[in-house]
Amino acid sequence: MLKPFGKKTNTAKRALRVLAVPLAACALMFGATSASADQAVPFSNHTVQTVNPTGTTVNLFDYWVVNGDNDSSKNINNDNKNDNTGINKDHQLKFNGGAGSGINKWTGKSVIGGFGRLSFVKNTLVKGYPSINAGTYTSYNTHGTYKDESLDYLFNNDSQANGKQDGKAVYNNVQGLFQLKDGYYVYDSYGSDGNYAVYNFTTNSFDVYNKAGVYKDSVSDANRGQFFPFDSADKVFEERNGRLSPIGITDGTNDKLNHHFGMSMTTEFVQPASGKTTGDKDMVFEFSGDDDVWVYIDGVLVGDLGGIHEKATLKINFATGGVHVGHVDNANDPEKTIQDTTIKAMFQAAGADTTNFSGNTFRDSTKHTLSFFYLERGAGASNMSLKFNLTTLPSSEVAKVDQNGEAVNGATFELYRSDGPVRDWNKGELVAQGTTKDGGQLILQKPNGSVLSFDEEHNTNHCDYFVLKEVGLPAGYRSSLTSSTTATPGELHLQYKAAAGGTGGVVVAPQTTVTTANNEQWTGSRMWLNGGYLAAKETISLDKDTQDNKGNAISSGTTFAVVLKLTGASEDHTSEDAWTAVTGNPLNGYKLCSKHGIEGAVEAAKSADTSVFGVNTKGDYVVTVRSLPGDIETYAAMLQDEDKSKAEYTVAVYHTTASSLAEATKDNTSMVKYQTINRQFSTVIHLTNVQNRLFVQKVDDLDKPVNGATFELYQAKDVTGDSPSTYAIKSGAEPYDT
Repeated sequence: MLKPFGKKTNTAKRALRVLAVPLAACALMFGATSASADQAVPFSNHTVQTVNPTGTTVNLFDYWVVNGDNDSSKNINNDNKNDNTGINKDHQLKFNGGAGSGINKWTGKSVIGGFGRLSFVKNTLVKGYPSINAGTYTSYNTHGTYKDESLDYLFNNDSQANGKQDGKAVYNNVQGLFQLKDGYYVYDSYGSDGNYAVYNFTTNSFDVYNKAGVYKDSVSDANRGQFFPFDSADKVFEERNGRLSPIGITDGTNDKLNHHFGMSMTTEFVQPASGKTTGDKDMVFEFSGDDDVWVYIDGVLVGDLGGIHEKATLKINFATGGVHVGHVDNANDPEKTIQDTTIKAMFQAAGADTTNFSGNTFRDSTKHTLSFFYLERGAGASNMSLKFNLTTLPSSEVAKVDQNGEAVNGATFELYRSDGPVRDWNKGELVAQGTTKDGGQLILQKPNGSVLSFDEEHNTNHCDYFVLKEVGLPAGYRSSLTSSTTATPGELHLQYKAAAGGTGGVVVAPQTTVTTANNEQWTGSRMWLNGGYLAAKETISLDKDTQDNKGNAISSGTTFAVVLKLTGASEDHTSEDAWTAVTGNPLNGYKLCSKHGIEGAVEAAKSADTSVFGVNTKGDYVVTVRSLPGDIETYAAMLQDEDKSKAEYTVAVYHTTASSLAEATKDNTSMVKYQTINRQFSTVIHLTNVQNRLFVQKVDDLDKPVNGATFELYQAKDVTGDSPSTYAIKSGAEPYDT
């Protein structure tokens, strides 16, 4: 029987990964976490309440160079014995004891010729990941020359469990690391107020304790508070007089600590007015710790703490645009400044676009993505502190895929105001534009870089009709926004529909009448003609003091949203048995759960597409249910009170007292009532591009497939002698005589 904590064999890691796969696939699978006594959690009565920041995803990685037996790597690499085993195999970046050379050598301390950090990655992400920049790098009087190499193997989903990456286990969408303090999301392992955090394999979340654990160098309260997420609390603490007491484990002297691991975090945020958030606080992102840390904004390297180093610090201030990098030689020494620069200067150094800047920071209302990458690879100290108060805002977006569901980057769109069908969908003023990137995503932004709001277009500019036009295609693709009808090709027509009660609205594909290829009239949604599919998003916010129908506060346990479809039309609409939970997504399809009511909600909770509430900086609980199935105009929230009995869909909120959805049951789950004023809508516009491909099928005279024939494709000349668009196929070796 596998124990959830303590020593892990390679077999155990594989088995635990099998458990983690369906859980890890669930974006924001687990809600606000508070360890409960009925879990197998050591010292569970000494854990603290944590929250999950809205719009933020945390992934955790365990690495090893010997095997999975809690790989300590206790200076095993000082003689380069394991330079090419486990996660190190065939890669330039090494996990060791800090005694390698170049980028794999401890940087030292400033008083003995150290550098505090080592910059060796490219200043932009390469296909979403940091990459070593070719060159020669010096650290603590050692040198090394390196070639370009992506670090995707460290931060992607490849693992030893799925046979794609030796020396690595992956845990996606891990929850429960942060506390909400004074409007900031905070985790800090260090000092008298620090918290020891342990990854819980069962719940795919952190158990965060009310005491700092593990000492740096020596057993002294002045040196207490390290981050070792794969070492259980009962290895680090004992209980004395009802309180946690750290035992004398130090970072470098205990050969059982799991030193080699990593973490990535992605969060989407909107630049608030003047860079200020709740309570007139500057919006900030801060880190301190070791080892390598790289922070990218919109793919541009803004904070660089590379190398195997002592405690380093990073402070990004979005109100001023300031970026500060510092270094602390010993645990409680004064910080020494390494670099003071600005966000804009870092963008300029990377050759990135700065048109959406105001001074040294981003222009108000612009939307951005922050990507954080962290590695502990020196087999020594491992302290970590994170603090941020980034703000989010629902926004409409374009999601672009090809015919196989693969993301398509590089497609360019323009959005125009229109008078709609009364003027044959004329294109008026250009209001938004952009190009898909980072997984085929495009946030619709106005010419000044701010996020487009269809609500604002409706309320302020009094415009309810729009034309979305695809104006640029990536090489090798053709647009799906075409049809054999008389409708204008390359365009998607949009109409804004207000929700009931003045709670905003959503964009839909309006009804249209076209003449088909056989001269017949057809009336229906424009989206069915050309592959464009509009799916509404619904954002729901709840006050932190909200309770479920059983009187349980949503601040403890897990709160989640479920789409319900009317399946018992002949029954009372208010009856639970008339509604069935729906799971799924636009790419893979939707399906009904087998149960009604609470049982159906619990069944839906196990789905990979379940939407779980996070917490914003005000302490309110917020969720965005993406890609709602069916016709949004038939949702209860879109209908006036007198028409709600005609609703075919609704979004319901449920709360379970369990600390994770995996533990939700009929008995510990209840519905949460909320007001329609807590809703806000936006839209995901799903579009396809068709990738141009050539398929050759070889058959014999009986139309049976023939395997083994080879072919070559040549570019040819047409009769004019100068056209490159003609091709010839030449047959090569045949499998048998024909």
